Amino acid sequence: MTELRDPTVAPHPSPSGTDSRAPAAPLLASEEFEGNEAPTIVDERKAAEIGSHARTRPVLGPAAWIGGATLWSYVVAGQFVLRANMPEVLGVALVAGVLVTTAYVACGRSLELMPARNGEEQKARFVKPTWVGFAAAAGIVLLASLVASGIGDAAAMLLLLLASGAGVVVGQRWTGRPRKQLSGGRRALAIVAWVAAVVLALVVVLSAAR
Repeated sequence: MTELRDPTVAPHPSPSGTDSRAPAAPLLASEEFEGNEAPTIVDERKAAEIGSHARTRPVLGPAAWIGGATLWSYVVAGQFVLRANMPEVLGVALVAGVLVTTAYVACGRSLELMPARNGEEQKARFVKPTWVGFAAAAGIVLLASLVASGIGDAAAMLLLLLASGAGVVVGQRWTGRPRKQLSGGRRALAIVAWVAAVVLALVVVLSAAR
């Protein structure tokens, strides 16, 4: 009778001289398949996450976010100071509070997605975007003040608010999405914040148009 042998088992001599069978080493993918035919297991969600983080900008992303939010707070606080007789101290406090809060959130998310290698880099990842965003907002305000006489205060306010909204949206996209999805309460708070920002922007534009 012919003995049936398992092709995956290689001969292994036993001490008694008879051949015993031992499991052969598994073949590599390059040995089993030719060319690019070897199957590959891909975690699509992980690949998408890596690709998304690879497109983030650790300085420009938070800087645009910070600059947009600071510009919005300056326009809104300035109108409340001029139109509603709000004390200048409160206006400055509002701008400073928005600047610090946005820097904390934006730079914190950037560091969460792309951690710093050491403490010095972590500090720089907070300082550089904050200064760049603040300088960008100040430059845009200076430019708007130069052209306001030709286009009117209302148009200048509208352009400033549009620039601030664009900065926040682009900054959030360049900073990257958070690893953890927002909970229901935080998501509702974010929606309320966006709606309040839009309403205040409309109030500012309408008050400047009067």
